[in-house]
Amino acid sequence: ATTEIYTFPTRRSSDLAIAEEFGDARIWSPTQLESYARCPWAFFADRLLGLERLEEPDADLDPRTRGTLLHRALQLFYDRARDEYAGGPVFLRAGDETWAEPLLLAALDQALAECEDEVWLGHPALRDAKREELRRILRKYLAFEIEHGEKHFNNRANAAYTLRTGVVEHELAFKDVELVVDGTRVRFRGFIDRVEVGIDERVAGSDRFVAAVDYKTTKSATPAGGEKDGWEDGVVLQVPLYAYALTQLRPGAVVSRVEYRALKQACTVHALELEQVDRRTHELLSDDEAREKYERALDAVAGHVRAVRAGCFPARPAPSCGCPPFCTGRDICRVPGGPRSKRDR
Repeated sequence: ATTEIYTFPTRRSSDLAIAEEFGDARIWSPTQLESYARCPWAFFADRLLGLERLEEPDADLDPRTRGTLLHRALQLFYDRARDEYAGGPVFLRAGDETWAEPLLLAALDQALAECEDEVWLGHPALRDAKREELRRILRKYLAFEIEHGEKHFNNRANAAYTLRTGVVEHELAFKDVELVVDGTRVRFRGFIDRVEVGIDERVAGSDRFVAAVDYKTTKSATPAGGEKDGWEDGVVLQVPLYAYALTQLRPGAVVSRVEYRALKQACTVHALELEQVDRRTHELLSDDEAREKYERALDAVAGHVRAVRAGCFPARPAPSCGCPPFCTGRDICRVPGGPRSKRDR
């Protein structure tokens, strides 16, 4: 039988109740909140039981390390592009590849050198092949960035009527941002992979608008594997929380866009354009549907936190997600019939 409610003390202290452990003083990370949203039982197994999956040693590059290298390379690239080429927010267009590609590949080499003594980069015999694989991913992604930038100036493309923003910062850290929804107080911290600000000459004061972008190595690593139902299931939480954090870190800032970017597939995922530019007048128009979806995501955060504080950990993965193969509680899964993937829906 599936147990819906647990009121055990946490593993950290036998005297500390769940409600206190996850009370107002707790500082969450967006990934923890997304973990609960995907499957409360998996969250329970990981965060309260402290289960860990033991992996066999692998000669290949660890997926987490691969993601770290790609993130670091992009951070180094955009920091140098901002300071040495753009002189401000970076917005890539056709022609920029002449300096951008060598700069990006040099950034990857620097990232590899920085990480060599800190993480396992795979068997030495495979290093050159893995470096070339990362170079292919970054070249493809750079081509996507440039093509995406060009679409903003093509009146036949939808991108031409969204607010233009440029990259200003990577890995922006924040330690304690507070969100209050219907009396529920949620404190959270994190690192925003990519921050953009408005650079749209068509819109007066466009620099007050901000966008939050989170990189994932693959589309399958995004919430719900990139399926739009993830918004309805309340599992797309990370970038909405990052965008909200930007409004608190930058007084007067207005969210214009949130999105994930899948590097390997070179595409945007779960993108919400909250502001549109009128095709004729260039007047800035809010997209009420997109803004409502963004607000619902923040409401979902508060709902998940209330459920955790009440000790609710049902073995019920979100329909858009299914059971992830990397779940730490897979061997003790309480989902009726056992673990099920999205294909089993």
